[in-house]
Amino acid sequence: MRLTLSRLIMQLSSILFATIFLSCSGDNGDKGCGHIKDYRTVTIGDQEWMADNLNCHTEGSKCYNNDKTNCDTYGRLYTYEMATTACPAGSHLPTRGEWYKLMDYIGKDSECSDCVGTLLKATNGWYDNGNGTDNYNFTALPGGACFPDGTGSEIGISGHWWIAITYEDLADFLNYGICMSYDSKSYCDVNSDKDMPIMLSVRCVKD
Repeated sequence: MRLTLSRLIMQLSSILFATIFLSCSGDNGDKGCGHIKDYRTVTIGDQEWMADNLNCHTEGSKCYNNDKTNCDTYGRLYTYEMATTACPAGSHLPTRGEWYKLMDYIGKDSECSDCVGTLLKATNGWYDNGNGTDNYNFTALPGGACFPDGTGSEIGISGHWWIAITYEDLADFLNYGICMSYDSKSYCDVNSDKDMPIMLSVRCVKD
């Protein structure tokens, strides 16, 4: 399944930005993101994942619709460039391969490869009772997506998480994230160019 974010991307033609990317300054310590040991994590298979969307206030990161309560619930939203440096020390932005390893493990462990999204989604917070069972305590939440001014859409409806791009990913230039939707039991690829000024959620995985 593919979630296109078309409602956001179609608006780009009517919005002008001085820059495509908003950069983060300094390293993890300078940004105050701390260390992965200070965060809630969950071990799934042989991977240790952050059990919440990242809510580290790096330069330029946003709360959905500039509402702090959305950050408290869903975490902050980041451009791709921000996401590559936002994870706390001892962790990193996961690659597509690391996300797929997570999905494959859950599919085999649960013997339900078609319901991985349901097994990862939180038990509340998803639109129209599209909640999950959170069998693995991953607690995936629908943080939506936004522009660098904070305005966006799809909160409560879908969650989108950046992936770290590897050389093998370059040929598939429109897919730079993993997503889940309220109306799907599975997971999907985010159909969005990383150079678009779209801000998505971040989950980090332990080094």
